[in-house]
Amino acid sequence: MCTDIYLNDKGETGRTGSTSSLQTPMASIHPLLPTLTTMWLAPATGLAVLAVGMLGLWLVQKRTRNAAIVDVGWTVGLGLLAVGYALTQDGLALRRLLVGGMIGVWSLRLASHLWFDRIRGHPEEGRYLRLRELWGERQESRLLLFFLGQAVLAVLLSLAFLPGLLNDEPLGALDLAALLL
Repeated sequence: MCTDIYLNDKGETGRTGSTSSLQTPMASIHPLLPTLTTMWLAPATGLAVLAVGMLGLWLVQKRTRNAAIVDVGWTVGLGLLAVGYALTQDGLALRRLLVGGMIGVWSLRLASHLWFDRIRGHPEEGRYLRLRELWGERQESRLLLFFLGQAVLAVLLSLAFLPGLLNDEPLGALDLAALLL
């Protein structure tokens, strides 16, 4: 847990060594406060990265006329979020390695399957054709919102990874059960 973040006499946060004479460790205000303030930086950063990635994939689908590429983007994005969280959060290193590694490998496997078996060299899937038909002339603007919405959904789903990644307790039976699952 990060404990070098302080609240100074003006109510501002800072790090050890700031010029204020009155420094109250944020952890003394509430034990989870330092973790909560740093914990949300990773999903926020992840959302920004995924939004740029999805914008790029939307531009690709405009050229290829195959919106199914969003499925690969969502899958890779979820894996990148898990690996990014594992690298930046403060839980037990072995647990972070296991969680980030398992989700990262799952992501690569699924993205490869989707790319080679469903997208590359294949026509657009029926569900996306139906959306194009339903949305008519506004299909591109709505597809952009759909792609960006997938970035938001990936980040929301990825929040479920954080409790495990922040856990600094030694590995136990529950961890073994999750690993075997």
